[in-house]
Amino acid sequence: MLKQLSQFAIFIFILCFSVTISGNEPAKTYFSFPPGSNWVYVDQDGNEVVREAAADKIIPAQTFHAFSYEPAIEKWFDYIPHLQPNRFRVDADGITFYSSDEIAKFIEARLTREIETLILIEPPGGGVELNYDVTSDVSEQMLFLPLPISLNEEWDTGKLNATLNIEVNDPSNADNERVAFGFSVIESGTVVTTETVEVPAGTFEECLKLEFRTETEISIPTFADSNPPGETVTTLWLAPNVGIVKCHREMEDMLIKAIPDDEFPLTITENTLELKKFEIKPSDIGPNTNYFPVSPGNFWVYVDQDGNEFTRRAIDDVVIPEKRLKAFNYKPPIENWDNYDVYANSKLYEVMDDGIGLHVGDDAAKAVKARLNKELDVIEEITARVEESLNNDPNPQGVRAFDIKYEVDIKTEELFQFLPNTLTLNEEWDVAKFDAKINLNFINKNPQNRVNNRPSSREIWNIRVIETGKVTGRESIETPAGRFDDCFKVEFRSEATMSGSHSYQDEQIGQPGETITTLWIAPNVGIVKFNKRSENIILKAISKSSENEKDITEEDIAKFNAIDVKTLELKSYEIKTVDTE
Repeated sequence: MLKQLSQFAIFIFILCFSVTISGNEPAKTYFSFPPGSNWVYVDQDGNEVVREAAADKIIPAQTFHAFSYEPAIEKWFDYIPHLQPNRFRVDADGITFYSSDEIAKFIEARLTREIETLILIEPPGGGVELNYDVTSDVSEQMLFLPLPISLNEEWDTGKLNATLNIEVNDPSNADNERVAFGFSVIESGTVVTTETVEVPAGTFEECLKLEFRTETEISIPTFADSNPPGETVTTLWLAPNVGIVKCHREMEDMLIKAIPDDEFPLTITENTLELKKFEIKPSDIGPNTNYFPVSPGNFWVYVDQDGNEFTRRAIDDVVIPEKRLKAFNYKPPIENWDNYDVYANSKLYEVMDDGIGLHVGDDAAKAVKARLNKELDVIEEITARVEESLNNDPNPQGVRAFDIKYEVDIKTEELFQFLPNTLTLNEEWDVAKFDAKINLNFINKNPQNRVNNRPSSREIWNIRVIETGKVTGRESIETPAGRFDDCFKVEFRSEATMSGSHSYQDEQIGQPGETITTLWIAPNVGIVKFNKRSENIILKAISKSSENEKDITEEDIAKFNAIDVKTLELKSYEIKTVDTE
């Protein structure tokens, strides 16, 4: 490939748009909760349970997502913590339920039912009365599903301690007897496999199968040789972009199983709920959510992966013909355009009826040229070495020596649609389009060489890149500036089409490198984290066809396939006022 210098035209052409070319597979959401969404489940007896995603609940210094249920939960013995959480949060660590109060009611109902069963089978005689109550200490958090998801890796979901206190009132005995049965329960979860599941709502493929198992220790003071207490196994199936589609629970008696007496038969309670129908509402972000507080004087200090800092500050509006634009400045000013990114470093933007637009001017073109020169330096270095080797070959068949002269005409849209006015989870929008025309002249340096008798030539290449964006989720993010909840995770990618003056050249090019740009945006703060993963565009495209060529080394191929990762995190900031743009 490097011998055929005219083919550089293709690669130069691609490089002009290397700033934002990307590609990624859509994320799979296993626990959907857009407000207004609802799921109707039916149990083994035909009873229905409706779960609806409610508005977030705000508790001092904390915000939780929430579900409501119809009918309201009254029979707490039938409560299933894994299916019926009230409050929960989703962050980088996983999905965490906050249901300690509900679980405490469930344990109380469960042990109360068991002691009432014992009294019913063997009631106390002689006027003896039994008084009993249940106390419990339940973990505030239950880790429902850790992230990233791994098969067959066990995690602790939570633990609880419960005590069944019984007081015996015997009229014939002045001293009342008190007995306390203690339980210590640790539950673990495992993602055991992925399956296709069929329920009344339909057939769901690639469902995660989750299994939760309890491990219980019990102290029974009146029985020296007690049996192991009863355990519970809960199995859930979670479908991508839908959530829980099936739940099955097998629950043994905790106390009765432990009593070494055949007069008290063990019971196993089974519950099965299957999804009957559902509706997932669009996950909309309100149009008045303030992603860029722009009062003059607001500032944000970011630190990159190498410890370098830069400051972005909101300044007075800039007036251009017929427009007034919001503005930022940067210190230190941007000089190395290879480090420029449209989303992290734009100076001007406006809030429009249809969203937030970035006015990039010619900055994007400067960044493209900087990236172009960086990769061309590698190509020129390797080409010079290869040509020198060929010219020193005693049998220089096919030796070519050309100078390349090229002109690049780039047309980019001045306005990037950074964020639309209303965002919907996993719904793409068009950000911008790029067009370029490249004129290349290949000049024969030695036209008298009979072996190399190819004349000078000219070629033209054209490309169009369509840039798209997508909100892929909501996460909590930790940065040096602190923790930011309910950040929207936004990913940008590009799709390129190419045409050239010689069709055979299109067949020689491999898959060009991709760039994925990810932003985490916190309401009323702005961008709190930035990640950009860039592959070489030209170099990766030529790596496959060049790796077997003479004088191309493993070091060269490593340069071709190098990946550049840039990360920025918010270190400190100051918001003068809360804007309502």
